[in-house]
Amino acid sequence: MSPALELRPQQVEKAIQASGAPQLIIRTSWVYAAQGTNFLRTMNRLARERDELRVVADRFGPPTSASSIAEAVAMILARSASAA
Repeated sequence: MSPALELRPQQVEKAIQASGAPQLIIRTSWVYAAQGTNFLRTMNRLARERDELRVVADRFGPPTSASSIAEAVAMILARSASAA
């Protein structure tokens, strides 16, 4: 395993910030898309396959579409490029 993968996200962010390199750190969670594996698609599949679903009830988060993240990152990069 890569040493970077053994670090917590906050440790990686601090290391990036300490590097002095130009940076853009965007945190995301609960990402879903029409393709790939994600919670929403898994729940839809399981709902078709099973009569009853059981999931943990102690985790909460705002679902975020991958396309929304892509649009936001594109806008940020475009603004950064025009400001330079």
